[in-house]
Amino acid sequence: MGQPPTQDEVLSYFDSLSNWGRWGEDDTLATLNLITPEKRKQAAALVRDGDSVSCSRLIPRLLPMHALGGGNPLSFMIQSGERYELGDNPEDPMFPGAKMLEWAAESLNFVFHGMVFTHIDGLGHVFWNGKMYNGRSAGLVKTSEGATIQSSEVMRDGIMTRGILYDIARLKGKEYLDADEHVFPEDLEAFEREYNVRAESGDIILLRTGFGAQLEALAEGEAHPETHSGWNAACLPWFKERDVACIGADVINDATPPGEF
Repeated sequence: MGQPPTQDEVLSYFDSLSNWGRWGEDDTLATLNLITPEKRKQAAALVRDGDSVSCSRLIPRLLPMHALGGGNPLSFMIQSGERYELGDNPEDPMFPGAKMLEWAAESLNFVFHGMVFTHIDGLGHVFWNGKMYNGRSAGLVKTSEGATIQSSEVMRDGIMTRGILYDIARLKGKEYLDADEHVFPEDLEAFEREYNVRAESGDIILLRTGFGAQLEALAEGEAHPETHSGWNAACLPWFKERDVACIGADVINDATPPGEF
């Protein structure tokens, strides 16, 4: 296992690993600037088979609120098919003798942070000492308007680059990593040696801990795990050294364990 950084070391990363000003004071893309046209061409050239691999999962409607990290969607039926089964379908005023078109619809309310939804955060999501990327004020994210700058809209043209899936659970011969089995740079480099791959500038790296599979394997009524594995803060200098454009995981991307480093 690698050596976790101290709290002071992690706090020093705000200065030593900062990209503020790297692409100019007006920049809003941050490390997505590393995905250049040349990088996109490189990524496109890697396609061999053209297979479609879904990363989707079923959105559960009826689960205890503690399940899936408390991010369960709230579903409300605006209209269901039950009324028609009971014969409640008036005549269509535009077509005498014909019934109205039958339909059903629902309203879904989502909390995108949690263990249900795949999402990517805009740079206006997190602040430190009242500032976000490039020193902009946290006050630019407003109650009335939302994020007025550095929202996820900067990604509206899409993100296309090479992605590498670091399946650390598979590397260790496990279905899923234990909750206290955090991922260190040493694990990432062991994966690279095993599978002959190396993260480069502009790449997106994805982490698989197996936590999603662990959740789906729970028996009905079985308690949802309170903690999970994930990136250790020791990976942060490694990300900067490799000039990684973006990270993702099958768990929350916050460094683990929560509240300590």
